[in-house]
Amino acid sequence: MNSFTVKIWDDEGQRCTLYTVQKEGSNDSETDKFFLKAKKNEKLKRNFQELATFLTDIIGDQDGALPIYFREEQQAHALPPKKSIEKNSITFFHLNYPLRLYCLRISNTILVLFNGDEKTSETAQDGKTSMVFYEALQFTECILKAYLNKEFQFDQDQEIFLP
Repeated sequence: MNSFTVKIWDDEGQRCTLYTVQKEGSNDSETDKFFLKAKKNEKLKRNFQELATFLTDIIGDQDGALPIYFREEQQAHALPPKKSIEKNSITFFHLNYPLRLYCLRISNTILVLFNGDEKTSETAQDGKTSMVFYEALQFTECILKAYLNKEFQFDQDQEIFLP
């Protein structure tokens, strides 16, 4: 992977625009790859749907990317948070939630989604999440560097080169 593009994944919400990254030469964004895993894992399909609903309805449309909705994973962030969230009489997540979706929360209105996987170990560095976790850290570092140096803006698809 020499570069990746940051592009809009969902901008239909009133509170937050959801971005994603797509590696050079890939047909799917990293977030699409995450949700495509639901087709291969029938027992977690409901969890994938719950996470998608939380992203588009709660974060995208109702509340924005509030800090309480994320867990910190070194420089990156992840969903779900460490505790359950109740919204509109629906409880999202629970203590041993089986999925992790890595992301970068820039502000309440900007969230960059990466990839994720089934949580099969105590730490993000191990198990099925290890590779996507390390990639999320790499994406985070590159995006933050470009953003803070004003080489990148969240208003159009933009390519970022890896060091």
